[in-house]
Amino acid sequence: MAGNIMLADDGRLVFLDFGLMSGVEEGIMEAFASGIQCVLSKDYVGLVRAFVDTGFIGTPIEWRAKESDPWQTTHPAGPDLTAIMAEELRERMEACPGGGSRFGALSIVLGDMGFFWQMYTPPYIILLIRTFLT
Repeated sequence: MAGNIMLADDGRLVFLDFGLMSGVEEGIMEAFASGIQCVLSKDYVGLVRAFVDTGFIGTPIEWRAKESDPWQTTHPAGPDLTAIMAEELRERMEACPGGGSRFGALSIVLGDMGFFWQMYTPPYIILLIRTFLT
C-alpha cells in the first residue's frame, strides 16, 4: 500500500480515496502531457499553448500591468501575448531556484505571474497536478 492506493493480491489497483477518481477528456490529458514535455525541454511558447489547450489560460490571453488594473488583451510589448507570456515564463524560470525541480520552479513562477496574467483553475487541473506532479 502506498498513500491512497494499494495493489490487491490478484494484481488489481485499489483506490482507497475516491477523491482520486474522475474523468478527464483525452484532449485535456494530451495538452497536459504536452505541457510537461514543454517544461522539461524549456519550450515556453509550447507551454503557453498547452495552458490554453487545458483551459488554464483563456482565449484570448488576458494581462494587466498591476493588480488594480482591469484585464486586457493588449500588451505594450506587442500584439502576440503568447510570445510575451512565454518570454516572461522563460525569464522567471531561469531566475527561480525552483525548490528542487523544474515543476517546483513552475509552481512558484505561476503563483507570481497569476497576479498579472489571467489564469483559471478548472477542477481537472487540480486532479492532474495532484496525480502527476506530487
